Amino acid sequence: MQRFGKPVGASGIRRIQVFLVKHGEFYHPARIELDLGLLQPSFVLNVAVSEAGRACLEEECRSLNRLAGHTGAGYIPRAYVKGMVSAPNHPDLKMWLGEWLDGFHEFHWSRNEADDGLLLAVWDPQAGKRYLNAQQIGAVYSGAAAILTHFFDLTSFEQIHPWHHGAGDFVVRQQGDVIDVRLVTVRGYASLLSAPPQSSGAQPDAALTLQMLLLFLVRLSLRMRLDRLDGVGELLWADKTVVTHTVDGFLTALAQKPPPPQLPDSPLRCFAYFFSRCSETDLQEITAAVVAAYRPGHPEKNLLQRTFQAHAAELFAALEVGLVL
Repeated sequence: MQRFGKPVGASGIRRIQVFLVKHGEFYHPARIELDLGLLQPSFVLNVAVSEAGRACLEEECRSLNRLAGHTGAGYIPRAYVKGMVSAPNHPDLKMWLGEWLDGFHEFHWSRNEADDGLLLAVWDPQAGKRYLNAQQIGAVYSGAAAILTHFFDLTSFEQIHPWHHGAGDFVVRQQGDVIDVRLVTVRGYASLLSAPPQSSGAQPDAALTLQMLLLFLVRLSLRMRLDRLDGVGELLWADKTVVTHTVDGFLTALAQKPPPPQLPDSPLRCFAYFFSRCSETDLQEITAAVVAAYRPGHPEKNLLQRTFQAHAAELFAALEVGLVL
Protein backbone atom coordinates (compact mmCIF):
# COMPACT_ATOMS: atom_id res chain seq x y z
CA MET A 1 0.00 0.00 0.00
CA GLN A 2 1.44 3.35 -1.08
CA ARG A 3 0.83 5.01 2.26
CA PHE A 4 2.91 2.46 4.22
CA GLY A 5 5.53 1.67 1.58
CA LYS A 6 4.75 -2.05 1.66
CA PRO A 7 1.96 -4.38 0.47
CA VAL A 8 -1.08 -4.85 2.69
CA GLY A 9 -3.22 -7.79 1.55
CA ALA A 10 -6.87 -8.44 2.26
CA SER A 11 -5.89 -10.92 4.96
CA GLY A 12 -4.17 -8.14 6.89
CA ILE A 13 -7.35 -6.04 7.13
CA ARG A 14 -9.41 -6.96 10.18
CA ARG A 15 -12.24 -4.50 9.63
CA ILE A 16 -13.32 -1.71 7.27
CA GLN A 17 -15.64 1.04 8.48
CA VAL A 18 -17.23 3.67 6.23
CA PHE A 19 -18.55 6.98 7.58
CA LEU A 20 -20.39 9.46 5.38
CA VAL A 21 -18.91 12.87 6.16
CA LYS A 22 -21.11 15.32 4.25
CA HIS A 23 -22.73 16.12 0.91
CA GLY A 24 -20.76 18.68 -1.08
CA GLU A 25 -21.49 20.51 -4.32
CA PHE A 26 -19.31 18.13 -6.33
CA TYR A 27 -18.52 15.15 -4.07
CA HIS A 28 -20.02 12.96 -1.40
CA PRO A 29 -16.95 12.38 0.80
CA ALA A 30 -16.70 9.43 3.15
CA ARG A 31 -14.05 8.51 5.72
CA ILE A 32 -12.73 4.96 5.37
CA GLU A 33 -11.19 3.46 8.52
CA LEU A 34 -9.10 0.29 8.32
CA ASP A 35 -8.18 -1.92 11.26
CA LEU A 36 -4.76 -3.43 10.52
CA GLY A 37 -4.02 -4.48 14.06
CA LEU A 38 -1.23 -2.15 15.16
CA LEU A 39 -2.36 0.49 12.67
CA GLN A 40 -5.79 2.06 12.15
CA PRO A 41 -5.29 4.33 9.11
CA SER A 42 -8.03 6.53 7.66
CA PHE A 43 -8.63 7.50 4.05
CA VAL A 44 -11.03 9.78 2.23
CA LEU A 45 -13.23 8.40 -0.54
CA ASN A 46 -14.68 11.18 -2.68
CA VAL A 47 -17.64 9.98 -4.76
CA ALA A 48 -18.92 12.03 -7.70
CA VAL A 49 -22.49 11.42 -8.88
CA SER A 50 -23.37 14.49 -10.97
CA GLU A 51 -21.90 15.29 -14.36
CA ALA A 52 -20.22 18.39 -12.90
CA GLY A 53 -18.82 16.33 -10.04
CA ARG A 54 -17.41 13.68 -12.37
CA ALA A 55 -15.67 16.35 -14.47
CA CYS A 56 -14.30 17.98 -11.30
CA LEU A 57 -12.97 14.65 -10.07
CA GLU A 58 -10.99 14.08 -13.25
CA GLU A 59 -9.44 17.55 -13.06
CA GLU A 60 -8.69 17.24 -9.36
CA CYS A 61 -6.90 13.92 -9.73
CA ARG A 62 -4.78 15.38 -12.53
CA SER A 63 -3.93 18.43 -10.40
CA LEU A 64 -3.11 16.44 -7.25
CA ASN A 65 -0.91 14.02 -9.14
CA ARG A 66 0.87 16.87 -10.89
CA LEU A 67 1.53 18.71 -7.62
CA ALA A 68 2.62 15.58 -5.73
CA GLY A 69 6.27 16.52 -6.32
CA HIS A 70 5.84 20.22 -5.50
CA THR A 71 7.75 21.66 -2.55
CA GLY A 72 4.37 22.46 -0.96
CA ALA A 73 2.95 18.96 -1.46
CA GLY A 74 2.72 18.43 2.29
CA TYR A 75 -0.07 21.02 2.43
CA ILE A 76 -2.43 19.02 0.18
CA PRO A 77 -3.69 15.43 0.36
CA ARG A 78 -2.16 12.60 -1.62
CA ALA A 79 -4.39 10.92 -4.19
CA TYR A 80 -3.84 7.16 -4.23
CA VAL A 81 -6.19 5.65 -6.77
CA LYS A 82 -9.11 6.61 -9.02
CA GLY A 83 -11.94 4.28 -10.06
CA MET A 84 -15.51 3.95 -11.25
CA VAL A 85 -18.54 1.85 -10.32
CA SER A 86 -21.24 1.13 -12.89
CA ALA A 87 -24.79 0.00 -12.16
CA PRO A 88 -27.70 -0.70 -14.55
CA ASN A 89 -30.01 2.28 -15.11
CA HIS A 90 -27.82 4.55 -12.98
CA PRO A 91 -25.09 7.02 -13.88
CA ASP A 92 -21.52 5.87 -13.35
CA LEU A 93 -20.08 6.73 -9.94
CA LYS A 94 -16.57 8.07 -10.19
CA MET A 95 -14.44 8.17 -7.06
CA TRP A 96 -10.92 8.66 -5.80
CA LEU A 97 -9.26 7.40 -2.67
CA GLY A 98 -6.90 9.79 -0.94
CA GLU A 99 -5.17 10.77 2.26
CA TRP A 100 -7.41 11.58 5.21
CA LEU A 101 -5.98 14.46 7.23
CA ASP A 102 -6.35 13.15 10.78
CA GLY A 103 -7.20 15.74 13.40
CA PHE A 104 -8.04 18.46 10.87
CA HIS A 105 -11.49 20.06 10.79
CA GLU A 106 -13.46 22.67 8.87
CA PHE A 107 -13.79 26.20 10.19
CA HIS A 108 -16.42 28.85 9.48
CA TRP A 109 -17.63 32.12 10.88
CA SER A 110 -20.55 31.91 13.31
CA ARG A 111 -22.75 34.50 14.98
CA ASN A 112 -21.87 35.61 18.49
CA GLU A 113 -25.23 35.48 20.26
CA ALA A 114 -24.04 38.02 22.81
CA ASP A 115 -23.51 40.91 20.39
CA ASP A 116 -24.38 39.51 16.92
CA GLY A 117 -20.73 39.78 15.92
CA LEU A 118 -18.73 37.05 14.22
CA LEU A 119 -16.62 34.33 15.81
CA LEU A 120 -14.45 31.83 13.94
CA ALA A 121 -15.50 28.31 14.90
CA VAL A 122 -13.72 24.99 14.33
CA TRP A 123 -16.21 22.19 13.67
CA ASP A 124 -14.84 19.21 15.57
CA PRO A 125 -17.35 16.31 15.47
CA GLN A 126 -15.76 14.66 18.53
CA ALA A 127 -15.10 17.62 20.82
CA GLY A 128 -17.81 19.89 19.48
CA LYS A 129 -17.66 23.38 18.05
CA ARG A 130 -14.98 25.60 19.57
CA TYR A 131 -14.06 29.21 18.94
CA LEU A 132 -10.62 30.57 18.11
CA ASN A 133 -9.01 33.61 19.68
CA ALA A 134 -7.52 36.49 17.71
CA GLN A 135 -4.03 34.99 17.61
CA GLN A 136 -5.35 31.65 16.38
CA ILE A 137 -7.49 33.33 13.73
CA GLY A 138 -4.39 35.11 12.48
CA ALA A 139 -2.56 31.78 12.19
CA VAL A 140 -5.45 30.26 10.23
CA TYR A 141 -5.64 32.99 7.62
CA SER A 142 -1.93 33.64 7.29
CA GLY A 143 -1.42 29.88 6.94
CA ALA A 144 -4.05 29.56 4.22
CA ALA A 145 -2.62 32.55 2.32
CA ALA A 146 0.89 31.12 2.58
CA ILE A 147 -0.23 27.77 1.15
CA LEU A 148 -1.79 29.34 -1.91
CA THR A 149 1.23 31.61 -2.40
CA HIS A 150 3.59 28.63 -2.18
CA PHE A 151 1.76 27.11 -5.12
CA PHE A 152 1.71 30.29 -7.23
CA ASP A 153 4.24 29.77 -10.03
CA LEU A 154 6.30 32.89 -10.78
CA THR A 155 7.03 31.81 -14.34
CA SER A 156 3.83 30.20 -15.63
CA PHE A 157 1.56 32.15 -13.21
CA GLU A 158 -0.27 28.93 -12.41
CA GLN A 159 -2.31 28.91 -9.23
CA ILE A 160 -4.68 26.69 -7.28
CA HIS A 161 -8.16 27.80 -8.30
CA PRO A 162 -11.06 27.69 -7.58
CA TRP A 163 -11.28 27.45 -3.81
CA HIS A 164 -13.71 28.83 -1.25
CA HIS A 165 -13.87 28.95 2.54
CA GLY A 166 -17.64 28.40 2.31
CA ALA A 167 -16.97 24.95 0.83
CA GLY A 168 -14.60 23.97 3.64
CA ASP A 169 -11.61 23.76 1.31
CA PHE A 170 -9.18 24.65 4.11
CA VAL A 171 -9.04 22.73 7.39
CA VAL A 172 -7.18 23.30 10.65
CA ARG A 173 -5.69 21.23 13.44
CA GLN A 174 -5.41 22.89 16.83
CA GLN A 175 -2.89 21.58 19.36
CA GLY A 176 -2.87 24.05 22.21
CA ASP A 177 -1.97 27.40 20.71
CA VAL A 178 -0.38 25.77 17.66
CA ILE A 179 -2.50 25.94 14.49
CA ASP A 180 -1.76 23.84 11.41
CA VAL A 181 -3.58 24.55 8.15
CA ARG A 182 -4.08 22.28 5.15
CA LEU A 183 -5.93 22.48 1.82
CA VAL A 184 -8.12 19.42 1.25
CA THR A 185 -8.97 19.93 -2.41
CA VAL A 186 -7.25 21.12 -5.59
CA ARG A 187 -10.05 21.50 -8.12
CA GLY A 188 -7.78 23.14 -10.66
CA TYR A 189 -4.26 24.38 -11.30
CA ALA A 190 -3.97 26.79 -14.21
CA SER A 191 -2.42 30.13 -15.19
CA LEU A 192 -3.87 33.51 -14.29
CA LEU A 193 -3.44 34.34 -17.98
CA SER A 194 -5.52 32.63 -20.64
CA ALA A 195 -2.41 32.69 -22.84
CA PRO A 196 0.71 32.60 -20.62
CA PRO A 197 4.01 33.63 -22.25
CA GLN A 198 5.24 30.04 -22.47
CA SER A 199 2.34 29.13 -24.78
CA SER A 200 3.97 31.24 -27.50
CA GLY A 201 7.51 30.17 -26.68
CA ALA A 202 8.31 33.44 -24.87
CA GLN A 203 9.45 33.95 -21.28
CA PRO A 204 7.88 36.48 -18.90
CA ASP A 205 9.84 39.58 -18.01
CA ALA A 206 10.21 41.11 -14.56
CA ALA A 207 7.44 43.68 -15.06
CA LEU A 208 4.85 41.09 -16.09
CA THR A 209 5.87 38.77 -13.26
CA LEU A 210 5.38 41.46 -10.62
CA GLN A 211 2.09 42.61 -12.15
CA MET A 212 0.78 39.03 -12.02
CA LEU A 213 2.00 38.67 -8.44
CA LEU A 214 0.06 41.77 -7.40
CA LEU A 215 -3.03 40.57 -9.27
CA PHE A 216 -2.72 37.20 -7.52
CA LEU A 217 -2.58 38.96 -4.14
CA VAL A 218 -5.61 41.14 -4.87
CA ARG A 219 -7.69 38.10 -5.86
CA LEU A 220 -6.38 36.16 -2.87
CA SER A 221 -7.20 38.94 -0.42
CA LEU A 222 -10.77 39.29 -1.69
CA ARG A 223 -11.52 35.58 -1.59
CA MET A 224 -10.00 35.18 1.88
CA ARG A 225 -12.75 37.40 3.29
CA LEU A 226 -15.60 35.43 1.72
CA ASP A 227 -17.30 32.63 3.64
CA ARG A 228 -20.76 31.33 4.42
CA LEU A 229 -22.25 31.60 7.87
CA ASP A 230 -21.66 28.24 9.58
CA GLY A 231 -20.58 26.92 6.18
CA VAL A 232 -24.11 26.70 4.79
CA GLY A 233 -25.81 30.03 5.52
CA GLU A 234 -25.66 33.50 4.07
CA LEU A 235 -22.62 34.76 2.21
CA LEU A 236 -20.52 36.92 4.54
CA TRP A 237 -17.56 39.30 4.48
CA ALA A 238 -14.95 38.75 7.19
CA ASP A 239 -13.43 41.49 9.32
CA LYS A 240 -10.63 43.65 7.89
CA THR A 241 -8.11 41.99 10.22
CA VAL A 242 -8.18 39.10 7.74
CA VAL A 243 -6.47 41.42 5.24
CA THR A 244 -3.45 41.84 7.52
CA HIS A 245 -3.23 38.10 8.12
CA THR A 246 -3.49 37.43 4.38
CA VAL A 247 -0.66 39.84 3.63
CA ASP A 248 1.46 38.26 6.38
CA GLY A 249 1.03 34.79 4.90
CA PHE A 250 1.63 36.02 1.36
CA LEU A 251 4.86 37.80 2.28
CA THR A 252 6.09 34.87 4.40
CA ALA A 253 5.68 32.45 1.50
CA LEU A 254 7.06 34.94 -1.02
CA ALA A 255 10.25 35.28 1.06
CA GLN A 256 10.79 31.52 0.73
CA LYS A 257 10.51 31.41 -3.05
CA PRO A 258 13.73 31.15 -5.08
CA PRO A 259 14.15 33.93 -7.66
CA PRO A 260 13.07 32.95 -11.19
CA PRO A 261 15.47 33.91 -14.02
CA GLN A 262 13.52 37.02 -14.97
CA LEU A 263 13.87 38.70 -11.55
CA PRO A 264 17.13 40.44 -10.61
CA ASP A 265 16.73 39.81 -6.87
CA SER A 266 14.60 37.80 -4.47
CA PRO A 267 10.85 37.82 -5.23
CA LEU A 268 10.14 39.61 -1.95
CA ARG A 269 12.61 42.45 -2.60
CA CYS A 270 11.48 42.83 -6.18
CA PHE A 271 7.84 42.93 -5.12
CA ALA A 272 8.61 45.49 -2.40
CA TYR A 273 10.28 47.75 -4.98
CA PHE A 274 7.40 47.26 -7.42
CA PHE A 275 4.79 48.06 -4.77
CA SER A 276 6.69 51.21 -3.73
CA ARG A 277 5.92 52.53 -7.24
CA CYS A 278 2.19 51.79 -6.90
CA SER A 279 -0.37 54.20 -5.53
CA GLU A 280 -3.57 53.42 -3.67
CA THR A 281 -5.42 54.52 -6.82
CA ASP A 282 -3.56 51.85 -8.80
CA LEU A 283 -4.65 49.22 -6.31
CA GLN A 284 -8.23 50.49 -6.39
CA GLU A 285 -8.28 50.11 -10.18
CA ILE A 286 -6.89 46.58 -10.08
CA THR A 287 -9.41 45.56 -7.41
CA ALA A 288 -12.27 47.09 -9.39
CA ALA A 289 -11.19 45.13 -12.47
CA VAL A 290 -11.13 41.87 -10.51
CA VAL A 291 -14.66 42.48 -9.22
CA ALA A 292 -15.90 43.52 -12.67
CA ALA A 293 -14.72 40.16 -14.07
CA TYR A 294 -17.35 38.30 -12.00
CA ARG A 295 -20.36 37.33 -14.07
CA PRO A 296 -23.44 39.57 -13.74
CA GLY A 297 -25.77 38.58 -10.92
CA HIS A 298 -23.17 36.46 -9.13
CA PRO A 299 -23.94 36.77 -5.38
CA GLU A 300 -20.28 37.36 -4.58
CA LYS A 301 -20.12 40.17 -7.13
CA ASN A 302 -23.01 41.97 -5.46
CA LEU A 303 -21.22 41.80 -2.12
CA LEU A 304 -17.80 42.75 -3.53
CA GLN A 305 -19.19 45.78 -5.36
CA ARG A 306 -20.24 47.17 -1.99
CA THR A 307 -16.97 46.45 -0.22
CA PHE A 308 -14.05 46.49 -2.67
CA GLN A 309 -13.12 50.18 -2.32
CA ALA A 310 -12.67 49.95 1.44
CA HIS A 311 -10.94 46.61 0.97
CA ALA A 312 -8.41 48.06 -1.50
CA ALA A 313 -7.56 50.81 0.97
CA GLU A 314 -7.10 48.23 3.75
CA LEU A 315 -4.93 46.05 1.52
CA PHE A 316 -2.77 49.01 0.56
CA ALA A 317 -2.28 49.94 4.22
CA ALA A 318 -1.43 46.35 5.18
CA LEU A 319 1.17 46.14 2.41
CA GLU A 320 2.75 49.42 3.47
CA VAL A 321 3.24 48.00 6.96
CA GLY A 322 4.25 44.51 5.85
CA LEU A 323 6.81 45.65 3.29
CA VAL A 324 8.89 47.75 5.67
CA LEU A 325 12.04 45.69 5.12
